[in-house]
Amino acid sequence: MRFIKRHRLIHQLDKIVASDSHALQQMRDYFAFTQALEENESVDLTTLASGNTYANAVLSKGEQAAQTELRRGVAQIAANGEIIKRYKTA
Repeated sequence: MRFIKRHRLIHQLDKIVASDSHALQQMRDYFAFTQALEENESVDLTTLASGNTYANAVLSKGEQAAQTELRRGVAQIAANGEIIKRYKTA
């Protein structure tokens, strides 16, 4: 029984880590995107989108949707932090 409980916990924590990793990558890409725009105003969005998740989202969904997705990622990291805190005290 204890093994099953720990296995579920590890599986759940793996999902949290994957979710946080994705959100952190979005944030890194957002900062790279804004920095590239500030440093070079004539940069092409298609060029920026190569390997940049935020620029890809702007290109495919629009800037408003990309910002909404970024905010959701930040909120998810905070929520995941609360879940992890509960595991520490359990």
